Amino acid sequence: MAEESGGDEATEDMAIALMQALCAEGALSLARAAKDLNIRRSQLERLLALLGHTDGFGGLGYVRQEEHQGRIMVTLTAKGRELCTQIPIGTG
Repeated sequence: MAEESGGDEATEDMAIALMQALCAEGALSLARAAKDLNIRRSQLERLLALLGHTDGFGGLGYVRQEEHQGRIMVTLTAKGRELCTQIPIGTG
């Protein structure tokens, strides 16, 4: 059970780190997001499923993926931008 709890904490930490990066940058490519968080692409996809929204899965609705000049970018939704006003961006 401790492993599950640790996994939940790690996911929460990654979600916070991604949201802080998006609040600061506005948009990130999938490659840059994975590199900045030091996670595999599959882990990033699961994180985006949690923070985004799909009809079948649900999700929090803070981020979306969109194509920009042939690259898939992660951007904030209006709900995500509102959240940015409530969380600290810098980690000093």
